[in-house]
Amino acid sequence: MKWYPEDTMSRFQFQEILLLLEERCRSRKGKELAIDLRPVSDRRAITTALYQTHELLRVHEEGRYFPAFDAPDSQSERELLAVNGAALEAAQFGNLLNIISTANGVVRFLKSKHEEFPNLGKLVQYMTVCKEVAPLINKVIDGTTVKSSASRELARIRKNLSSKRQHASRLFQAEMRKFQRSGWLREFGESSWNQRRVLAVLSEYKRQVNGILHGSSDTGRTAFIEPGSTVEINNQLIELEQEEKQEIHRILKELTAQMAVFQPEFNAAAELLGELDLIRAKMRLAQALDAKLPSLSKDRSMDVLEARHPLLYLQNEAEGKKTVPLTLHLNQNNRVLIISGPNAGGKSIALKTLGLLQLMVQSGMLLPAHENTVMGIFDRIFVDIGDDQSIEMELSTYSSRLVKMKYFLEFADASTFFFIDEFGTGSDPELGSAIAESILEQLTDSKAYGIITTHYSNIKLLADATPGLVNACMLFDEESLRPLYELIVGQPGSSYTFEVASKIGLNKKLLKAARQKLDGRKVKLDAMLVRLQKDQQRLAKREKELLRELDVTEEKAEMYSNLQQELRAQLASEKADRDQINKMMELGRRYKALLDYYDQTGDRKQLIKKLMIAASQEKQKRDSARKQAKNEALQKEQSKKAREKANRKVEARRKKAELAREKIEVGSMVRLKTGKEKGEVASIEGNKATVLFGFFKTIAAVKDLRLVEKKQRKPQTKSATTAKNPTKPQAQPQVAKKSV
Repeated sequence: MKWYPEDTMSRFQFQEILLLLEERCRSRKGKELAIDLRPVSDRRAITTALYQTHELLRVHEEGRYFPAFDAPDSQSERELLAVNGAALEAAQFGNLLNIISTANGVVRFLKSKHEEFPNLGKLVQYMTVCKEVAPLINKVIDGTTVKSSASRELARIRKNLSSKRQHASRLFQAEMRKFQRSGWLREFGESSWNQRRVLAVLSEYKRQVNGILHGSSDTGRTAFIEPGSTVEINNQLIELEQEEKQEIHRILKELTAQMAVFQPEFNAAAELLGELDLIRAKMRLAQALDAKLPSLSKDRSMDVLEARHPLLYLQNEAEGKKTVPLTLHLNQNNRVLIISGPNAGGKSIALKTLGLLQLMVQSGMLLPAHENTVMGIFDRIFVDIGDDQSIEMELSTYSSRLVKMKYFLEFADASTFFFIDEFGTGSDPELGSAIAESILEQLTDSKAYGIITTHYSNIKLLADATPGLVNACMLFDEESLRPLYELIVGQPGSSYTFEVASKIGLNKKLLKAARQKLDGRKVKLDAMLVRLQKDQQRLAKREKELLRELDVTEEKAEMYSNLQQELRAQLASEKADRDQINKMMELGRRYKALLDYYDQTGDRKQLIKKLMIAASQEKQKRDSARKQAKNEALQKEQSKKAREKANRKVEARRKKAELAREKIEVGSMVRLKTGKEKGEVASIEGNKATVLFGFFKTIAAVKDLRLVEKKQRKPQTKSATTAKNPTKPQAQPQVAKKSV
């Protein structure tokens, strides 16, 4: 993927997103990958990266098992493996063993769960479990030490060392006991000097002790003497210890050479664990942003639903503020969105939100938007945001913008997404708007997609009349003249120039004179746009009312449907009763006919035979009827459960609609959006509410609370005290100060 200019990433604050990723990485490799992450245009790579994060997020949300993939940094060890004749320390081999064992665990797991994790499995599709490293290291290393069994020579040296140390200790103890009885030693008896065991002798007796004087204390009261009987054996110990070090170095050097063969495996393991660390960081950022997995369109069309600027969302969440989402649609028929409206109304934020989300999705990151959001994939991103005045190049702001426009016109095509903030500004309004209009016409012919913010009326009119362009505006509150930060696609917006001037109290005569100086058509156009926005807000309010009425209508229709089902079931039951009576009557007639036959013929055998046939037929009918009744009962039970479920759904929707209309206030019973426990609202300050859960209280944003039961209104009764002192405040109940 290419972008222009070079600082496009910083203009969209993409580097700040990468810093958030880096903070969430644990390994040095993961942090390096996070900072170096860049958007790409390879659809397959983007899809894989998105689904890898989504799969790991699903594991976390569902509490499923996934092998640990944290391992100590091994870069220095892996670099030393490439140095001829190098020897790693024992602890460094432990790091290598750790990283290869951790990677082996991940490889085994993902290869065995390929159907469950098809995209994470691509990380290990060309990797195999490295079985040779662990036996080689474990044969030589035990934790941070070299095993005695690593070589026969090392085993011999250490055996000899152990024997001589015991002998040296016995000789030293004998000397110390002898001089302690003589009273020539200090109370602590012994010490160590240059790793040699020495006696702590009182200075006045140092000449009576046979041995080597190594030194004395700062006060001169103590002499440190190595007994003569241990000098020789101590020298032998030093020689053996030196031999041990040399043998250990030889073994480690040999093991290092063996491990150098597996350097590609170690590098692949480090890369795998680093990539998993980056994916986990993406997952954690997605959780912080409440981000979802978007779809990718095949034709670069876009359906951005309820999108939020990531950095603004995190800031507002920290301050307990609401972030207004934006929704827009771009396709081949409407490729370029022209956003207009007053200053500080949110035009630039909307543009930067789309630009940052585009960079994020093409970097394989989930988006803070609705899960049905669809994003396009572009090969080039062109940006013109901010002041690029250059003293060195002697370029004014307008000149620098024209340089960018020249580049846009030369290289923009159908796979380009461009972003231009305050299109055409920086020069004479009349001339600048004319050039901007011509540039926009050529950009439209290039079939590129784009987002543009502007105040120019001619650009709004061009968008209204040109295929491929579509107007949009940021809503403004007519009464307070404050921005609502809501993007409305389909109509241009007014700059509210005269409305704002009037609101702050500029002289009416001055404003009238200003209007007279303008082209009457421009004043009428701006007034028309103001009226359109008023109509838009009124229609939006009416739409909400109609949706509520529709919900009520759907509930009633569902209720009538349930009643109709119950009536049908009752009619079916009555019909079954009638059928049973008719069967009994028919059975009675048949048995009466048999009795009449016997009275006439007296043939007992024939009567029994006919009775047996009739009984068998009756049994078959009863079995068939019983089976049919059982099926009907089962169907009836299923129908009943379906009705009950539908009724519960209707009731839940009714309660939800009722609670949604209720305002959370002090005394309301609520629950946290992510919890089930009920609590009572003790106080509300701004956007924050204090909620009591038994003896505990917590502070949460009001938007994160769900109303469970509205405040119970108790009838007011006046006590004798209240009646006498109507202005005296009542004592407030004490609330436990312990918080969760």
